Amino acid sequence: MRGTAEDKQRWRAALGRYMEDRRLELGLLWEQVAELTGLSAQGLRDVREKSGRPRPLTKQAIEKALQWEPGSIDLILAGGEPIPLSPAPLRRRQEPSPAATVSPDMATRIPNWFKSELERRDVQAPAILRALDVLRAIADHNQSTLAELLLEAGLAGLDELGVRDRPDLIRDAIENFRREVQRITASPHLSSSQKRETRAMAAEELLKILEKGAETT
Repeated sequence: MRGTAEDKQRWRAALGRYMEDRRLELGLLWEQVAELTGLSAQGLRDVREKSGRPRPLTKQAIEKALQWEPGSIDLILAGGEPIPLSPAPLRRRQEPSPAATVSPDMATRIPNWFKSELERRDVQAPAILRALDVLRAIADHNQSTLAELLLEAGLAGLDELGVRDRPDLIRDAIENFRREVQRITASPHLSSSQKRETRAMAAEELLKILEKGAETT
């Protein structure tokens, strides 16, 4: 298929969009696509964003990673559409190590009680984080929030996404607060007057919390 210079520029830009759509369809991160192609992250970005024509080996590697029929990229660059492999081959499931795909600070985002619940159900925390990152990417691609995506995809109901007060958690937090105050005031390094002042300040703050809670119920 022939076209003007403007057509070719438009078709070249379409390559990046087709690659993005296919990546999301396969549930892959760009880091995973780069690993499958053997390209660097920057090299893969150049293919998506720059105007040059990819080299033959680069096209073959991308088509294989994105599970397209050979020649699909040339079809896109000629104004056509890529052809998905049919049936799509099963990808060998690899569970990458947390350090490979999850940033170091992600572990701190999950409290210990939740990690325990995941482990009890034989679910790995990094897998949850990677899945959430993919969902956020899909939501961003569709210019929606994560909650809107879950609703539109039928993965969650409106009542499930609502935030409600948890009196049991509030009660537990207050109890933990009281225990912490008792621990502090039991310190031999505080004088009697300091202990009384600490108890008075703690009682005042606790009263404010209880009053605020009563206003919202």
